[in-house]
Formats: sequence, C-alpha cells, structure tokens
Amino acid sequence: MQINDLIDRYQQQAEKLEIKLKRLVAKEIKSANDQQRLGIIQGQLMNIDTVIDDLLALEPQMNQTNFGLIIQTLKRRTLNNNQPN
Repeated sequence: MQINDLIDRYQQQAEKLEIKLKRLVAKEIKSANDQQRLGIIQGQLMNIDTVIDDLLALEPQMNQTNFGLIIQTLKRRTLNNNQPN
C-alpha cells in the first residue's frame, strides 16, 4: 500500500470522527458519557495527526504544500471543535 493511500485513509477516518465530534459539541446538555466521548474523539484526532506526520516523514519526495494543507486542515478542525457554541 502506498503512503499516500494510507494518508487518505487516515484523512477519511478523521473526517468521520469530525462529524461525530460536531454532533456531540452541538448537544445542549452533555452527560458525563458525552464528555468522555468528546475527549476520546479528540484524542483519536490527535493520534491521526501524529500518524499522518510520521507517514509524511517517510515520504521525503512528497510535496511540502500537501503537508502544509493537511496540517492546516487538521488544526482548523481542532480549533473549530474546541470553540464554545
């Protein structure tokens, strides 16, 4: 499997987690379980970010512009999800 394919899979997984995170953040009243799920999802997104960084380091000829765009997208998602409604 190509590194780019792995990166695409992790990005897709991050997008799915992003949707779950937005649903939980949008909930008016959050239970203790909801708070725990929020933390777990945010942790998973941070892990995905780290894995993508590591995969990009394995592919030295990869375009640095793509790297910058991926990181900006992941950071924007994290910032958007941490803002109170």
